Amino acid sequence: DKLNLYYGNANAPAAGDVSGTYDTQQTLALEFSEASGLPLDATAYKNNPTASTAEAVPASLIAGGVKFSGSQSITVPSSPSLRLLPNQGLTESAWVKMDGAQKDAYVMTLADQGRELALGIDGNHTFARYSGSGAPVTVTQSGSELSAGDWHHLALTAGGGQLTLYVDGVSAGQANITLAEIGGTLTSGSARRGHAFTGEVDWVGVSKTACGPD
Repeated sequence: DKLNLYYGNANAPAAGDVSGTYDTQQTLALEFSEASGLPLDATAYKNNPTASTAEAVPASLIAGGVKFSGSQSITVPSSPSLRLLPNQGLTESAWVKMDGAQKDAYVMTLADQGRELALGIDGNHTFARYSGSGAPVTVTQSGSELSAGDWHHLALTAGGGQLTLYVDGVSAGQANITLAEIGGTLTSGSARRGHAFTGEVDWVGVSKTACGPD
């Protein structure tokens, strides 16, 4: 058998199905592969940002990425698919390369009416924070610190009464929480209320379920 490969024809129809590569639980995937304009959601839900002041980085970790210098942010508006439902849970994740130690910086946060689910970095440790009807619950990375100038995969899951933090695919802490519904706006690189992040970010994702370590 032979496999013939042809290339260089700009008029050839694209055969890729980017949104079809994500399962139905994935409700946001910002790949930052756009040559210009706002970042676009690669999933079938099309939760596209409506504003971005982040600096595009053409050669980031996985092709394109974005750079935050303390005052930039990306805003994704509220939608029926982009929300935390207590009976389903939620996962936030991103590839992050911080410039140096941070001060209670938010890499990404979903917030609405005083409720908030945030993935951030304080000093050289990442954290997951849930603010519902009671006092905020924060899970801080245990063990080794994040290294500045290196890429790390950061994630949190909220579901089943647990808030779990992952660093580079390994559980780094957990706490009990009582989940409430959170919709509202998702923000990456948020500088609001002093939660400014400085560094690069690539592949920002949200899943409408509490994913496992795999």
